[in-house]
Order: sequence, then structure tokens, then C-alpha cells
Amino acid sequence: MNIRQLITVISAAFVSSAAFSAACISVDYPPIAFRCNPSLGGDACPDGFKCCSDDPAAFDTALNTTVGVLPQYGNLPSDRTAQPMFSEVNNVISRTGMCVSEDSVISLLAADGDGLFQPPTVGCPRPCNPTWSESDVLSVCGVNNVGQTNLCCQTVELDVTDCVFDGDLDCFRPVSGLDLNVGPNTPPAMLNRVDSSGAIIVDSSVSWFPGDHATMQGPGGDACTIFAGTNDQDAVYWYECARALSVANQRGYCLTRNDDGGVATCPLDSASYVDACEQLNLDNNKSC
Repeated sequence: MNIRQLITVISAAFVSSAAFSAACISVDYPPIAFRCNPSLGGDACPDGFKCCSDDPAAFDTALNTTVGVLPQYGNLPSDRTAQPMFSEVNNVISRTGMCVSEDSVISLLAADGDGLFQPPTVGCPRPCNPTWSESDVLSVCGVNNVGQTNLCCQTVELDVTDCVFDGDLDCFRPVSGLDLNVGPNTPPAMLNRVDSSGAIIVDSSVSWFPGDHATMQGPGGDACTIFAGTNDQDAVYWYECARALSVANQRGYCLTRNDDGGVATCPLDSASYVDACEQLNLDNNKSC
């Protein structure tokens, strides 16, 4: 497949991190078009596209945790202890993903036999977490034909509302499910959301309500209720799922590294790139 084209269109999708799109007119979309909500099924994308989750969060059924767990995409579902919660067979549970062309991307992924991508029955690029260590990326995304670790590229940019002010660190950073007061979490004593202008919302807290964070997975905990089969927040499946909720910085797709083809790094890994939370720190003379 044309990896240069794939990474270029993913980069083009960064222009709108907050907007979900639903097309009703004939448009010549790129192979990876825009953000979508996989839970909407066939209504999530235009004809010829599938809404593919970009969230690799996984639950370890042996350890009853989601923290530090990598999805075992390479194993058959019956042979896994680390089950994907929002991708592959659970793609429809996810509330965040990308519209991917069934002809120019998915058909080629299905024909790829190197284990990098999800199986043909799922028909989607393999999700990964851009904040993982290189060894974790290697474990999930594999290596290219010269032995280099493949890339894990973030699909959309952080929105300013995806940031929180962490009083313990005295800086702005991306929010995550570990900031929720659930299960064994211990959120910072002072943790405030920010509004769309970047201003701290005084006396606010992280609650994951719909609209709080532009790119959040599972607003209101609805995706976790489906995954756990209960809305009991004391149930281990529910609160461990909630702990794994994320915003855009922890979601992406595996891409084959191709230095000769100009794909040696991800678009948002540029040294000059500043994300929304980093910009807030620069504006306020802070640093995490």
C-alpha cells in the first residue's frame, strides 16, 4: 500500500480535532477522511467508508486491570488475557475513530499478511497509543522489512478543552481516565478543567460529562457501561474501563516505517509542533 499517501491523509485530518462529520452529499474524500463515532455503525461514515476505532485500550482479564495493558491483537480472541475494549471485535463500543476507505485502505490491509494490521474480518487499521514506550509500540505495531520499529501516529490533535490544570505538577496536561475518582485512582487534590478559551474553570473537577473534553472517549461513561455490562461504578470491569478512558493524545494507528519513502516519523512528532496543552503552558510560563 502507499504508506506516504496514508500518512499524508492522516496529517490532513488533524485540521479538525473537535468536529465529527456526517456527509450527505457527494464528496471526493481522502482514504482516511475524518473523525467518526463507531457506535453509530453504518451511519457513521459516507458510503464506501468504515468507522474504525483508534483507541487501543485493553483489559487484562487475569490481572483485572487496564493500567499498562497492551491489546493482544496478534492472538485469537480465545487465546488472550488482554482484550481490546474499544477496538477490533469491540469496535462498535468506541465513540471515537476515523472514517477509512474500504477500497483504498481496508482492502489492502486485509491482504497484508505481516500481522501489522487487524484481521480481514475486522477490516480496520490497528490502533495504538502514541504515548507508549518504544518497546510497547514494537510489541503492538511490529517492525518493518529492515527490522525498524513501526510508527504509532496520533490520528487527531488535542483540543484545548482536552487539557486540565494539575495543581500537583503546576502545569497543564491532557486529561485521562486516571483523573476520575473511581476505583483505586488517586487524582491530584487540585485538578481543574479548562474552557474553550484556555481559561481555568475554577472549582471544577474531572467528571467526563458529555461536552467536557472535545476528543474524549465514552462521554458519560456510556461505553464503559456497555463493555462492563453494568452501570455499577464499583464493578471492577466498569471502573477499570473508566480508568482507561482517554483523549486524542493516547489514540492513533500503527503505520509501517519507511525511511526511504519519507515516512520516518509521525506528523505530530515534529520538533516544532506544539499541542494545545503545551501551548497553554507556554502562554502561562509553566512546564510539565
